[in-house]
Amino acid sequence: MQGKSNLTRFATLPGKADIIETPSGKAEFICVVGLTVKELRNIADKRYTTKEIPEKLGNPLTNYERDDLK
Repeated sequence: MQGKSNLTRFATLPGKADIIETPSGKAEFICVVGLTVKELRNIADKRYTTKEIPEKLGNPLTNYERDDLK
C-alpha cells in the first residue's frame, strides 16, 4: 500500500505531553495519533474518545497502513 493511507487526520492525545526546561524556556511536546474518517466520526458521535484510541490500537506508534478501529 505504498503512498496511500486510510489515515486522513491527526488528533492530539490529552495528558500525553511532556514539558522540559531549556536554556530558552519551556518546551512542550505533544503526542498525536492518526485517525481515519470513520474514527473521527466515532469520536464526534461520542462512541469513544481520543484518549481511548491508543488503548484500542494496542501500539503507541502510528501504522499508516492500518484499517479502521472496530
